[in-house]
Amino acid sequence: MKTLIRTISVIVAIVLLYFAFRNISFLAVIQAISQSSPWLLLLGLLAGMSEFLVRALRWRYLLSPMRTLSYYKLMKATLIGFAAGNITANAIGSFPRITPLVRDCDVDRDFALGTIGAEIALDLSAIILGALLVSLVSPVSYIVKIGAIGFAAALALAITVLLLFFRRSADVNHFVAGKRVVPDDVKGLRRATLQLLVFARDIVSGMVLSLRHRGVLFRVVPLTIIVWALEKICFE
Repeated sequence: MKTLIRTISVIVAIVLLYFAFRNISFLAVIQAISQSSPWLLLLGLLAGMSEFLVRALRWRYLLSPMRTLSYYKLMKATLIGFAAGNITANAIGSFPRITPLVRDCDVDRDFALGTIGAEIALDLSAIILGALLVSLVSPVSYIVKIGAIGFAAALALAITVLLLFFRRSADVNHFVAGKRVVPDDVKGLRRATLQLLVFARDIVSGMVLSLRHRGVLFRVVPLTIIVWALEKICFE
């Protein structure tokens, strides 16, 4: 069984490497590196590596309401998620990284998915607030500034509504009990619809729990700022 898993892992790694490097001109990369400052390249490399370290630490805090997990395991899972994200080219690719946590660490699936949603919400908030700050200090039109303020206000309202509406179901016991299935007497399309609604509710409840649990927000917000500061260093 272990041999099969290792073989599959190697195949997946090769596929991911193919998608990561398929459109890259190595000659152009070598030429660009030769013309660049070695110190700036080193800074970008360190910033890129540090971002994964910070993201794994942030995820550890988001998961802490249910379980304190090994930083090493979370780092591996984080790298898996970003490798998968290279294929989908969006945040959806990061969802497979919960698989080893659910399988090996006994983490509730819906809560783990909720923490991914919390990460996306934090990153989206950082992008929108960053755009708002840039628009306020830059010589752009009032329409752009009003749009940025509107987006930020809408995001703040949405987060507030989620926190208030799901505050009761966002509880550790809700996920530990495991009694979150549709009754057996409900059949057909209604059963499928209710099961989907329960699934969506539990994911949002997990997201709310991961953000509102005893000081987690005060830890993950600074880490989110660091993540995007490192992103800026990499792209600069």
